[in-house]
Amino acid sequence: MIQRQKAVPTAQRRQTPRQNALARQYTLALYISMLCFFTYALTENTGVSLTIPHRALLALVGGGFCTCFLLMNRRDVRKRLSKSAFSYVLMAFAGFCALTAVSALVTKSPLLPVNTVTYTLLLQLYLLEGICLVVYATVTGKTKEIFDCCFYCMLVFVLANDALMFSGLRRFSDGQFETYLLGTKFDVVYMHMNLMALFFTRMKLRRPGKKNARLPVVMLLAFLLLNVTISLRLDCSTGLIGSVATVLLIYFFDGREKLCRKILCAPKAFITVCTVSMLFASYVFWLVKQPIVRHIVVDWLGKSLTLTGRTEIYAMYPHVMSGHWIWGFGLGNAYAVCSRAFGYADVQNALLQWVLEVGVPSAVMLVVFFCTIIALCKRTRRVAVVIPVLALEYVYLLLGAVEITMNRCFIMLMIVLMLLAGSDQLPNKRLGVAGSELETRRGGAAGEEDEN
Repeated sequence: MIQRQKAVPTAQRRQTPRQNALARQYTLALYISMLCFFTYALTENTGVSLTIPHRALLALVGGGFCTCFLLMNRRDVRKRLSKSAFSYVLMAFAGFCALTAVSALVTKSPLLPVNTVTYTLLLQLYLLEGICLVVYATVTGKTKEIFDCCFYCMLVFVLANDALMFSGLRRFSDGQFETYLLGTKFDVVYMHMNLMALFFTRMKLRRPGKKNARLPVVMLLAFLLLNVTISLRLDCSTGLIGSVATVLLIYFFDGREKLCRKILCAPKAFITVCTVSMLFASYVFWLVKQPIVRHIVVDWLGKSLTLTGRTEIYAMYPHVMSGHWIWGFGLGNAYAVCSRAFGYADVQNALLQWVLEVGVPSAVMLVVFFCTIIALCKRTRRVAVVIPVLALEYVYLLLGAVEITMNRCFIMLMIVLMLLAGSDQLPNKRLGVAGSELETRRGGAAGEEDEN
Protein backbone atom coordinates (compact mmCIF):
# COMPACT_ATOMS: atom_id res chain seq x y z
CA MET A 1 0.00 0.00 0.00
CA ILE A 2 1.46 3.34 -1.07
CA GLN A 3 1.68 5.91 1.68
CA ARG A 4 0.78 9.45 0.75
CA GLN A 5 3.57 11.94 1.45
CA LYS A 6 2.69 14.93 3.58
CA ALA A 7 2.82 18.30 1.90
CA VAL A 8 5.79 20.38 2.94
CA PRO A 9 4.74 23.74 4.43
CA THR A 10 5.81 26.82 2.53
CA ALA A 11 7.96 28.01 5.45
CA GLN A 12 9.96 24.74 5.35
CA ARG A 13 10.63 24.69 1.61
CA ARG A 14 14.18 25.28 0.52
CA GLN A 15 14.72 28.86 -0.54
CA THR A 16 16.50 29.67 -3.79
CA PRO A 17 19.69 31.79 -3.69
CA ARG A 18 17.77 34.71 -5.19
CA GLN A 19 15.11 34.52 -2.48
CA ASN A 20 17.78 34.35 0.23
CA ALA A 21 19.52 37.39 -1.25
CA LEU A 22 16.23 39.34 -1.33
CA ALA A 23 15.51 38.36 2.27
CA ARG A 24 18.92 39.66 3.37
CA GLN A 25 18.35 42.92 1.48
CA TYR A 26 14.98 43.46 3.14
CA THR A 27 16.42 42.68 6.57
CA LEU A 28 19.35 45.08 6.08
CA ALA A 29 17.04 47.82 4.80
CA LEU A 30 14.71 47.31 7.76
CA TYR A 31 17.44 47.69 10.36
CA ILE A 32 18.98 50.71 8.63
CA SER A 33 15.56 52.35 8.55
CA MET A 34 14.87 51.60 12.21
CA LEU A 35 18.25 52.88 13.40
CA CYS A 36 17.96 56.07 11.33
CA PHE A 37 14.42 56.77 12.47
CA PHE A 38 15.00 56.23 16.20
CA THR A 39 18.46 57.77 16.49
CA TYR A 40 17.26 60.92 14.73
CA ALA A 41 14.58 61.44 17.38
CA LEU A 42 16.83 60.51 20.31
CA THR A 43 19.61 62.88 19.19
CA GLU A 44 17.28 65.79 18.46
CA ASN A 45 18.86 68.08 21.07
CA THR A 46 22.39 66.72 21.23
CA GLY A 47 23.46 69.82 19.31
CA VAL A 48 23.40 71.65 22.65
CA SER A 49 26.52 69.70 23.66
CA LEU A 50 27.85 68.05 20.49
CA THR A 51 27.83 69.10 16.87
CA ILE A 52 27.04 66.24 14.51
CA PRO A 53 27.46 67.46 10.91
CA HIS A 54 24.46 66.78 8.66
CA ARG A 55 22.86 64.57 11.31
CA ALA A 56 19.28 65.12 10.17
CA LEU A 57 20.07 64.84 6.46
CA LEU A 58 22.02 61.60 6.81
CA ALA A 59 19.53 59.96 9.18
CA LEU A 60 16.35 60.89 7.35
CA VAL A 61 17.50 60.60 3.76
CA GLY A 62 19.33 57.30 4.39
CA GLY A 63 16.50 55.82 6.41
CA GLY A 64 13.85 57.23 4.12
CA PHE A 65 15.50 55.72 1.06
CA CYS A 66 15.62 52.27 2.65
CA THR A 67 12.05 52.53 3.93
CA CYS A 68 10.25 53.98 0.95
CA PHE A 69 12.17 52.46 -1.94
CA LEU A 70 13.17 49.06 -0.55
CA LEU A 71 10.61 48.08 2.08
CA MET A 72 7.55 49.54 0.38
CA ASN A 73 8.68 48.16 -2.98
CA ARG A 74 7.26 44.75 -2.06
CA ARG A 75 4.08 43.73 -3.79
CA ASP A 76 2.63 42.07 -0.69
CA VAL A 77 3.05 45.30 1.30
CA ARG A 78 1.40 47.42 -1.37
CA LYS A 79 -1.45 44.92 -1.70
CA ARG A 80 -2.18 44.84 2.00
CA LEU A 81 -1.76 48.61 2.38
CA SER A 82 -4.97 49.14 0.41
CA LYS A 83 -6.80 47.06 3.05
CA SER A 84 -5.01 48.42 6.10
CA ALA A 85 -6.60 50.01 9.14
CA PHE A 86 -4.48 53.13 8.71
CA SER A 87 -6.65 54.93 6.16
CA TYR A 88 -7.60 57.80 8.46
CA VAL A 89 -4.02 58.12 9.73
CA LEU A 90 -2.74 58.39 6.16
CA MET A 91 -5.37 60.99 5.24
CA ALA A 92 -4.53 63.11 8.29
CA PHE A 93 -0.83 62.80 7.47
CA ALA A 94 -1.48 63.94 3.89
CA GLY A 95 -3.46 66.93 5.17
CA PHE A 96 -0.69 67.89 7.58
CA CYS A 97 1.93 67.63 4.83
CA ALA A 98 -0.13 69.82 2.49
CA LEU A 99 -0.68 72.55 5.08
CA THR A 100 2.93 72.60 6.28
CA ALA A 101 4.13 72.75 2.67
CA VAL A 102 2.05 75.87 2.09
CA SER A 103 3.34 77.33 5.37
CA ALA A 104 6.93 76.71 4.28
CA LEU A 105 6.43 78.38 0.91
CA VAL A 106 4.58 81.39 2.36
CA THR A 107 7.09 82.02 5.16
CA LYS A 108 10.25 81.39 3.15
CA SER A 109 12.33 84.58 3.33
CA PRO A 110 16.03 85.47 3.00
CA LEU A 111 15.61 87.64 6.11
CA LEU A 112 15.04 84.57 8.29
CA PRO A 113 18.04 82.40 9.30
CA VAL A 114 16.45 79.02 8.43
CA ASN A 115 15.31 77.56 5.13
CA THR A 116 11.75 76.64 6.08
CA VAL A 117 11.29 74.43 3.00
CA THR A 118 14.20 72.19 4.00
CA TYR A 119 13.05 71.92 7.61
CA THR A 120 9.50 71.11 6.51
CA LEU A 121 10.64 68.43 4.07
CA LEU A 122 12.76 66.81 6.80
CA LEU A 123 9.77 66.72 9.18
CA GLN A 124 7.52 65.24 6.51
CA LEU A 125 10.15 62.63 5.62
CA TYR A 126 10.53 61.75 9.30
CA LEU A 127 6.78 61.15 9.65
CA LEU A 128 6.61 59.25 6.37
CA GLU A 129 9.47 56.99 7.40
CA GLY A 130 7.79 56.15 10.71
CA ILE A 131 4.43 55.41 9.07
CA CYS A 132 6.05 53.21 6.42
CA LEU A 133 7.86 51.24 9.11
CA VAL A 134 4.58 50.67 10.92
CA VAL A 135 2.79 49.54 7.76
CA TYR A 136 5.63 47.18 6.86
CA ALA A 137 5.73 45.76 10.38
CA THR A 138 1.98 45.23 10.44
CA VAL A 139 1.91 43.40 7.12
CA THR A 140 5.01 41.25 7.65
CA GLY A 141 4.76 40.60 11.39
CA LYS A 142 7.87 42.62 12.36
CA THR A 143 6.25 44.53 15.22
CA LYS A 144 8.45 42.95 17.85
CA GLU A 145 11.68 43.71 15.97
CA ILE A 146 10.85 47.38 15.50
CA PHE A 147 9.71 47.87 19.09
CA ASP A 148 12.81 46.15 20.45
CA CYS A 149 15.02 48.35 18.29
CA CYS A 150 13.35 51.45 19.76
CA PHE A 151 13.78 50.15 23.31
CA TYR A 152 17.43 49.18 22.94
CA CYS A 153 18.38 52.41 21.14
CA MET A 154 16.88 54.41 23.99
CA LEU A 155 18.53 52.19 26.60
CA VAL A 156 21.97 52.69 25.02
CA PHE A 157 21.59 56.46 24.85
CA VAL A 158 20.34 56.71 28.44
CA LEU A 159 23.14 54.53 29.81
CA ALA A 160 25.79 56.46 27.88
CA ASN A 161 24.39 59.78 29.10
CA ASP A 162 24.21 58.66 32.75
CA ALA A 163 27.71 57.20 32.64
CA LEU A 164 29.14 60.52 31.48
CA MET A 165 26.95 62.55 33.83
CA PHE A 166 27.69 60.66 37.05
CA SER A 167 31.31 59.73 36.35
CA GLY A 168 32.35 63.23 35.34
CA LEU A 169 34.58 61.85 32.56
CA ARG A 170 33.18 64.39 30.14
CA ARG A 171 31.26 67.54 31.02
CA PHE A 172 29.41 69.69 28.54
CA SER A 173 28.24 73.29 28.71
CA ASP A 174 26.48 75.76 26.46
CA GLY A 175 28.58 78.56 27.93
CA GLN A 176 26.22 79.23 30.81
CA PHE A 177 24.58 76.01 32.03
CA GLU A 178 25.66 72.41 32.38
CA THR A 179 24.44 70.31 29.45
CA TYR A 180 24.53 66.59 28.75
CA LEU A 181 24.99 64.08 25.97
CA LEU A 182 21.24 64.02 25.30
CA GLY A 183 20.87 67.80 25.50
CA THR A 184 19.47 69.86 28.36
CA LYS A 185 18.34 68.62 31.75
CA PHE A 186 14.78 68.35 30.44
CA ASP A 187 15.88 66.03 27.64
CA VAL A 188 17.69 63.77 30.12
CA VAL A 189 14.72 63.43 32.48
CA TYR A 190 12.22 62.97 29.66
CA MET A 191 14.40 60.26 28.12
CA HIS A 192 14.31 58.36 31.43
CA MET A 193 10.53 58.66 31.41
CA ASN A 194 10.45 57.32 27.85
CA LEU A 195 12.63 54.38 28.84
CA MET A 196 10.35 53.61 31.78
CA ALA A 197 7.23 53.53 29.59
CA LEU A 198 8.90 51.37 26.95
CA PHE A 199 10.23 48.99 29.61
CA PHE A 200 6.75 48.36 31.02
CA THR A 201 5.32 47.99 27.51
CA ARG A 202 8.01 45.42 26.78
CA MET A 203 7.03 43.54 29.94
CA LYS A 204 3.46 43.36 28.65
CA LEU A 205 4.62 42.12 25.26
CA ARG A 206 6.90 39.51 26.81
CA ARG A 207 4.15 38.02 28.97
CA PRO A 208 1.54 36.82 26.44
CA GLY A 209 0.17 34.26 28.89
CA LYS A 210 -0.26 36.91 31.56
CA LYS A 211 -1.57 39.76 29.47
CA ASN A 212 -4.11 40.74 32.13
CA ALA A 213 -1.63 40.56 35.01
CA ARG A 214 -0.82 43.89 36.62
CA LEU A 215 2.69 45.31 36.51
CA PRO A 216 4.78 44.67 39.64
CA VAL A 217 4.46 47.55 42.07
CA VAL A 218 8.10 47.06 43.05
CA MET A 219 9.19 47.76 39.46
CA LEU A 220 7.00 50.87 39.28
CA LEU A 221 8.49 52.19 42.52
CA ALA A 222 12.03 51.33 41.39
CA PHE A 223 11.67 53.34 38.18
CA LEU A 224 10.00 56.15 40.08
CA LEU A 225 12.92 56.29 42.52
CA LEU A 226 15.39 56.34 39.64
CA ASN A 227 13.56 59.15 37.83
CA VAL A 228 13.16 61.18 41.03
CA THR A 229 16.89 60.79 41.69
CA ILE A 230 17.73 62.01 38.19
CA SER A 231 15.29 64.92 38.50
CA LEU A 232 16.76 66.03 41.82
CA ARG A 233 20.30 65.70 40.48
CA LEU A 234 19.40 67.96 37.56
CA ASP A 235 17.07 70.27 39.53
CA CYS A 236 14.22 69.63 37.08
CA SER A 237 10.85 70.28 38.72
CA THR A 238 8.76 69.44 35.65
CA GLY A 239 10.62 66.16 35.26
CA LEU A 240 9.93 65.30 38.89
CA ILE A 241 6.23 66.06 38.54
CA GLY A 242 6.05 64.24 35.21
CA SER A 243 7.72 61.10 36.56
CA VAL A 244 5.32 60.89 39.50
CA ALA A 245 2.30 61.55 37.28
CA THR A 246 3.36 58.91 34.75
CA VAL A 247 3.79 56.20 37.38
CA LEU A 248 0.45 57.07 38.98
CA LEU A 249 -1.37 56.97 35.63
CA ILE A 250 0.20 53.64 34.66
CA TYR A 251 -0.64 52.15 38.06
CA PHE A 252 -4.23 53.44 37.97
CA PHE A 253 -5.10 52.21 34.45
CA ASP A 254 -3.08 48.98 34.56
CA GLY A 255 -5.58 46.13 34.78
CA ARG A 256 -8.47 48.47 33.94
CA GLU A 257 -8.57 48.06 30.18
CA LYS A 258 -12.23 49.05 29.79
CA LEU A 259 -11.66 52.28 31.69
CA CYS A 260 -8.52 53.00 29.68
CA ARG A 261 -10.39 52.38 26.43
CA LYS A 262 -13.10 54.78 27.58
CA ILE A 263 -10.81 57.58 28.82
CA LEU A 264 -7.23 57.49 27.53
CA CYS A 265 -8.16 55.95 24.18
CA ALA A 266 -10.86 58.52 23.44
CA PRO A 267 -9.89 61.16 20.84
CA LYS A 268 -12.21 63.61 22.62
CA ALA A 269 -10.16 63.23 25.79
CA PHE A 270 -6.96 63.81 23.83
CA ILE A 271 -8.36 66.97 22.23
CA THR A 272 -9.59 68.18 25.63
CA VAL A 273 -6.17 67.79 27.23
CA CYS A 274 -4.53 69.51 24.24
CA THR A 275 -6.96 72.42 24.59
CA VAL A 276 -6.40 72.74 28.34
CA SER A 277 -2.64 72.65 27.82
CA MET A 278 -2.74 75.38 25.19
CA LEU A 279 -5.23 77.60 27.05
CA PHE A 280 -3.04 77.47 30.15
CA ALA A 281 -1.28 80.48 28.64
CA SER A 282 -4.53 82.42 29.08
CA TYR A 283 -5.74 81.37 32.54
CA VAL A 284 -2.28 81.26 34.15
CA PHE A 285 -2.61 84.95 35.04
CA TRP A 286 -5.66 84.12 37.14
CA LEU A 287 -4.02 81.06 38.65
CA VAL A 288 -0.92 82.81 39.97
CA LYS A 289 -3.15 85.19 41.93
CA GLN A 290 -4.64 82.33 43.98
CA PRO A 291 -3.09 81.93 47.46
CA ILE A 292 -2.67 78.16 47.22
CA VAL A 293 -0.88 78.46 43.87
CA ARG A 294 1.35 81.24 45.20
CA HIS A 295 2.23 79.03 48.18
CA ILE A 296 3.08 76.03 46.00
CA VAL A 297 5.12 77.99 43.45
CA VAL A 298 7.00 80.25 45.85
CA ASP A 299 7.31 78.21 49.07
CA TRP A 300 7.40 74.61 47.80
CA LEU A 301 9.09 74.92 44.41
CA GLY A 302 11.09 78.07 45.13
CA LYS A 303 10.10 79.66 41.81
CA SER A 304 8.96 83.17 40.96
CA LEU A 305 5.33 83.96 40.17
CA THR A 306 6.34 84.74 36.58
CA LEU A 307 7.08 80.99 36.26
CA THR A 308 10.60 81.75 35.07
CA GLY A 309 9.40 84.34 32.58
CA ARG A 310 6.55 82.30 31.17
CA THR A 311 3.82 84.79 32.04
CA GLU A 312 5.81 87.50 30.26
CA ILE A 313 6.00 85.35 27.12
CA TYR A 314 2.29 84.50 27.24
CA ALA A 315 1.38 88.19 27.62
CA MET A 316 3.36 89.18 24.52
CA TYR A 317 2.46 86.14 22.41
CA PRO A 318 -0.77 87.49 20.77
CA HIS A 319 1.03 90.69 19.73
CA VAL A 320 3.96 88.78 18.22
CA MET A 321 1.63 86.44 16.33
CA SER A 322 -0.36 89.30 14.79
CA GLY A 323 -0.45 88.67 11.04
CA HIS A 324 1.10 85.20 11.42
CA TRP A 325 -1.75 83.12 12.88
CA ILE A 326 -2.48 81.28 9.62
CA TRP A 327 0.98 80.19 8.41
CA GLY A 328 3.25 81.02 11.35
CA PHE A 329 6.88 82.11 10.97
CA GLY A 330 8.06 78.90 9.32
CA LEU A 331 9.32 75.62 10.72
CA GLY A 332 12.74 76.04 12.32
CA ASN A 333 12.46 79.78 12.95
CA ALA A 334 11.11 79.56 16.51
CA TYR A 335 14.46 80.22 18.19
CA ALA A 336 15.21 83.33 16.14
CA VAL A 337 11.70 84.75 16.56
CA CYS A 338 11.43 83.99 20.28
CA SER A 339 14.90 85.35 21.06
CA ARG A 340 14.12 88.59 19.31
CA ALA A 341 10.54 89.00 20.51
CA PHE A 342 10.56 87.48 24.02
CA GLY A 343 14.20 87.28 25.01
CA TYR A 344 13.80 83.52 25.54
CA ALA A 345 14.63 80.48 23.41
CA ASP A 346 11.03 79.28 22.92
CA VAL A 347 7.38 79.92 23.77
CA GLN A 348 7.35 77.58 26.82
CA ASN A 349 4.12 75.97 25.60
CA ALA A 350 4.12 72.91 23.35
CA LEU A 351 1.13 73.66 21.12
CA LEU A 352 1.73 77.41 20.98
CA GLN A 353 5.24 76.61 19.75
CA TRP A 354 3.76 74.68 16.82
CA VAL A 355 1.34 77.53 16.11
CA LEU A 356 4.22 80.00 16.06
CA GLU A 357 6.14 77.88 13.56
CA VAL A 358 3.49 76.47 11.20
CA GLY A 359 0.28 78.35 12.01
CA VAL A 360 -3.12 77.37 13.41
CA PRO A 361 -4.38 75.15 10.53
CA SER A 362 -1.22 73.00 10.48
CA ALA A 363 -1.16 72.72 14.28
CA VAL A 364 -4.81 71.62 14.29
CA MET A 365 -4.11 69.03 11.60
CA LEU A 366 -1.18 67.72 13.65
CA VAL A 367 -3.55 67.18 16.58
CA VAL A 368 -6.00 65.45 14.22
CA PHE A 369 -3.17 63.19 13.06
CA PHE A 370 -2.46 62.24 16.67
CA CYS A 371 -6.17 61.65 17.30
CA THR A 372 -6.35 59.11 14.47
CA ILE A 373 -3.61 57.14 16.24
CA ILE A 374 -5.48 57.41 19.55
CA ALA A 375 -8.54 56.02 17.76
CA LEU A 376 -6.43 53.01 16.71
CA CYS A 377 -5.65 52.39 20.37
CA LYS A 378 -9.37 52.35 21.13
CA ARG A 379 -10.02 49.67 18.51
CA THR A 380 -7.11 47.40 19.38
CA ARG A 381 -7.81 44.14 21.16
CA ARG A 382 -4.69 44.49 23.27
CA VAL A 383 -5.21 47.84 24.96
CA ALA A 384 -3.22 46.70 28.02
CA VAL A 385 -0.03 46.84 25.95
CA VAL A 386 -0.42 50.52 24.98
CA ILE A 387 -1.25 51.82 28.48
CA PRO A 388 2.32 52.79 29.57
CA VAL A 389 3.15 54.77 26.41
CA LEU A 390 -0.35 56.23 26.20
CA ALA A 391 -0.17 57.44 29.82
CA LEU A 392 3.22 59.02 29.14
CA GLU A 393 1.88 60.91 26.12
CA TYR A 394 -0.92 62.41 28.23
CA VAL A 395 1.62 63.48 30.84
CA TYR A 396 3.64 65.17 28.10
CA LEU A 397 0.52 67.00 26.96
CA LEU A 398 -0.04 68.32 30.49
CA LEU A 399 3.62 69.28 30.88
CA GLY A 400 3.31 70.96 27.50
CA ALA A 401 1.44 73.76 29.23
CA VAL A 402 4.80 75.05 30.50
CA GLU A 403 7.40 73.15 28.45
CA ILE A 404 8.19 72.13 24.87
CA THR A 405 7.25 68.46 25.03
CA MET A 406 5.66 67.88 21.59
CA ASN A 407 9.00 67.31 19.92
CA ARG A 408 10.41 64.55 17.71
CA CYS A 409 10.45 62.08 20.62
CA PHE A 410 6.75 62.76 21.24
CA ILE A 411 6.07 61.99 17.58
CA MET A 412 8.26 58.88 17.79
CA LEU A 413 6.21 57.58 20.73
CA MET A 414 3.04 58.25 18.74
CA ILE A 415 4.47 56.11 15.95
CA VAL A 416 5.19 53.40 18.56
CA LEU A 417 1.56 53.61 19.67
CA MET A 418 0.49 53.24 16.05
CA LEU A 419 2.77 50.21 15.77
CA LEU A 420 1.38 48.52 18.88
CA ALA A 421 -2.28 49.38 18.28
CA GLY A 422 -2.41 48.70 14.55
CA SER A 423 -0.69 45.33 14.60
CA ASP A 424 -3.92 43.38 15.14
CA GLN A 425 -6.35 45.41 13.03
CA LEU A 426 -5.90 44.07 9.52
CA PRO A 427 -9.25 42.85 8.14
CA ASN A 428 -7.84 39.42 7.19
CA LYS A 429 -5.35 37.12 8.88
CA ARG A 430 -1.96 38.80 8.98
CA LEU A 431 0.84 37.32 6.93
CA GLY A 432 4.38 36.65 8.07
CA VAL A 433 7.51 36.59 5.91
CA ALA A 434 9.86 33.65 5.43
CA GLY A 435 12.69 34.50 3.06
CA SER A 436 11.03 36.41 0.26
CA GLU A 437 7.80 34.40 0.34
CA LEU A 438 4.70 34.82 2.42
CA GLU A 439 3.50 32.15 4.79
CA THR A 440 0.16 31.94 6.50
CA ARG A 441 0.27 32.71 10.18
CA ARG A 442 -0.11 29.56 12.23
CA GLY A 443 -1.70 29.60 15.56
CA GLY A 444 -4.71 31.76 16.17
CA ALA A 445 -5.04 34.02 19.12
CA ALA A 446 -2.02 32.52 20.89
CA GLY A 447 0.11 32.74 17.79
CA GLU A 448 -0.96 36.32 17.30
CA GLU A 449 0.20 37.19 20.80
CA ASP A 450 3.59 35.55 20.19
CA GLU A 451 4.09 37.31 16.89
CA ASN A 452 3.89 40.71 18.49
